[in-house]
Amino acid sequence: MYANKTIRQFIKELSSDAPYPGGGSAACLVSSAAVSLSLMVGKILEKKKKKQTPPIPLEGLRAALKELEKINRQSLQAIDGDVKAYQKVVKAYSLDKSRPDRTEKIEGSLRGGYLSQKNFAELLVRAAQLQKEVSLLAQGSIASDLVLSRHFLKAGFLGACQTARVNLEYMKNQEYKTQGLQTLEQMAAEFERALES
Repeated sequence: MYANKTIRQFIKELSSDAPYPGGGSAACLVSSAAVSLSLMVGKILEKKKKKQTPPIPLEGLRAALKELEKINRQSLQAIDGDVKAYQKVVKAYSLDKSRPDRTEKIEGSLRGGYLSQKNFAELLVRAAQLQKEVSLLAQGSIASDLVLSRHFLKAGFLGACQTARVNLEYMKNQEYKTQGLQTLEQMAAEFERALES
């Protein structure tokens, strides 16, 4: 779907009057760029540091890179995951208003949209934690790419949380909505701690 398009094609569709891709997918793309920058810095550091004498232990860096690779793949998959979640919301709202299950279908689709972006935001908390492992070895000009990576990651995280929050706002189930908003607030605090550490 959208994750396999060129950057030019994706941006063209994002800037069109089509309902998707939208903010959630854009947040996933920005997050992938953030994680990719962390990976680039980490791989350059690994290459440099393994040649040093005496050798520097690189197990922590290598483990972080492996996990970041997985998160990067999930970020790209989430671009299409967000579109599919929103398509379900649109489909539910387009059901005939006389259908007795319409409200239930809408609630279910909104819950799916919330969970899609909430789960993605959780991944970004982990990505922020893993950036620290990379930053421990980063010095000089290459460290500036990690600063940019953190900024992009924060933009992606905020975008994912906002998209999740929008789905909650339209839900009728007040208890689920309240719990969801509390979860997002807790994640935001955890994300900020990860960036500061």
